[in-house]
Amino acid sequence: RCVNPNPDYDNLQDEFEAFKGLDDAVKQQCLIDGSLGPAKMAKLVVDSICHIKKLKSDMIKREKEEAEQAAESTTTATHEEESEQQEQKPQYEPADPSRPRYACRMCRTILFGENHLAQDHIQNRHTFKKMS
Repeated sequence: RCVNPNPDYDNLQDEFEAFKGLDDAVKQQCLIDGSLGPAKMAKLVVDSICHIKKLKSDMIKREKEEAEQAAESTTTATHEEESEQQEQKPQYEPADPSRPRYACRMCRTILFGENHLAQDHIQNRHTFKKMS
């Protein structure tokens, strides 16, 4: 934004000199409506400040909205992750006493059973040779 001279004048200095030569009543009118002289400059400054304030408030509103949307998306993503984690957690199955279970030799704590084996495991498929 910049101040341009009125169409009757070539530059702002000519316009200001013309303002100085006006009667007091005409000067007062020009100061009130901001059409000539220092009031024109003051009006530009006030308008610029109002415009900047409006831009700043719009920017702050947008930032708040973006922060709220980001917070909402992270909470929904967190809830989705938690639900996925709950779905992915293996469900505890009680030990079946008829199936073999494997325990620690020292403390006899049950380490795992047949229900912990991989689903695609095929029994008796492996061969173990004694190395000499």
